Amino acid sequence: MNTRFSLIPPSARRRAGMTLAACAALALGACSAPQKQPAPPAPPAVAAPKPAPAQPQAPAQAQQQAAVQALLERSDATLRMIDEDRMDAVWASLAPFVAGTRERGQFVAGLRSVRGGLGTVNGRSRAGVQGVRVGPESKMPPPGQYANVEYLSQLANGRRVIEKLSFRQEQDGWRFVGYETRNAQ
Repeated sequence: MNTRFSLIPPSARRRAGMTLAACAALALGACSAPQKQPAPPAPPAVAAPKPAPAQPQAPAQAQQQAAVQALLERSDATLRMIDEDRMDAVWASLAPFVAGTRERGQFVAGLRSVRGGLGTVNGRSRAGVQGVRVGPESKMPPPGQYANVEYLSQLANGRRVIEKLSFRQEQDGWRFVGYETRNAQ
């Protein structure tokens, strides 16, 4: 059972789907990459080489890591607001183009319907992050940098679902654009 509350029209989601497949995921190396096993120690007769001095991060890499961290913090906070039914706060966090396409009551009812269908969540963990670049030819959603953050959630009734929150990068940070759920495989 897939439940979608997307604030982006279906035709625009289909157009963006081609972009989704072509985009690289955001760099989450330290957060999601499996840890490498340490190399076995050098034989006793050979001295272990001294570790190389740490290289300073390139400014672009540091900026990207800061953007990913800001996205994850925004996503976690938005999911808490949804869980706590703090719809005024969720509405205030919407990307401007989304708030202009829905009435507040319609938005709140749709979001409550999707989230309410899950019931109690016993636990969840992040399952992945994907960056999406929407090109200048797109009218809806507007061009820009988007990201999806997925969570694997264990429900009280024993089901496992994926909750996906979508965001758009705005001048003031990541802004919420959509929420959907689907059964976990």
